[in-house]
Amino acid sequence: MEVERGRIDAKQIKNSSKGSVNECNNTCPKNTALRYFCSPVTVRMHIWIITKKSMCNKKEPENDMMLIMRKLLVIMILAACLGLTACDPVHFGYKYEDLSGNVSRVELIRYDNPEVAMINSFFTLRGLRDFDLDKMEIVEVLKEDEMIVFFVALTSIELWNMWSHPNSPAGICIRLVYDNDEFEVLSYHTIDSGHNSLIMRYDKKGKIVKYIGSFYEREEALGIVNDYFLTEIE
Repeated sequence: MEVERGRIDAKQIKNSSKGSVNECNNTCPKNTALRYFCSPVTVRMHIWIITKKSMCNKKEPENDMMLIMRKLLVIMILAACLGLTACDPVHFGYKYEDLSGNVSRVELIRYDNPEVAMINSFFTLRGLRDFDLDKMEIVEVLKEDEMIVFFVALTSIELWNMWSHPNSPAGICIRLVYDNDEFEVLSYHTIDSGHNSLIMRYDKKGKIVKYIGSFYEREEALGIVNDYFLTEIE
C-alpha cells in the first residue's frame, strides 16, 4: 500500500475492505491523517510490524543457556587466576622521598625476644605480636649525612610479602623513627636453622600498625646492617 504525505489511495482502501472503510468514515473525524490511522489496512500493517519485531527480539532458550554457560566459564577462569596468584609473594620497595621526608632517626637496636616463632600469615595481622619497648636497647644511631646514604641503599633493596615469617622482631634490628613517632623495625635473624626476616610498623607505644614485608635476599639484609653500622651480624 502506498502512503504519501499521510494520504491513502482510495481505490486501494476500497479493494481491500469496502465495508471497513465505510465504517471508518462514519466513526472517525474527516481529518485525512486520522482517517489514515483508522484504516484497517493500516492497522493490519502495524500489527504485522509489531509481531515481526516481537519475533526478532524473542530469545531462544538455547541462546539463554549458552549465555549462562559463558558467564560461568568467565567466572571460573577469573577464580582460577586469583587462586594461582594468591600464593605468590608480592614484591615492592621503599621510596627515597618517603624516607627522607618522614624519617627523623635511624637506629640500630637489640631486641631481646627469645619467644620469637614462625607463623603463616599472608596480608593479615593474625599471630603477630606488639613491640615491647622495655626489651629494646639502642646500640647505634646514624648521623644525618649517614642517613641520606642509608636511605639510598635501602631503596635499592627488594622487599616481599611472604606467607611464612616471624611473629615479631628479634636480635639486632634497624629501627626507623618517623616524624609522627611511629616506627618501623627491620629484622633478620635465625629461627630453627633458617634465616627469616620481618619488617613491621608500630605506633609510639609499640602497638602494631601494619605488616610491611620481609627481606628476600639474605645478603641484602646483612649488608644493610654491616655496611652502614659498626656492629656486624652474620
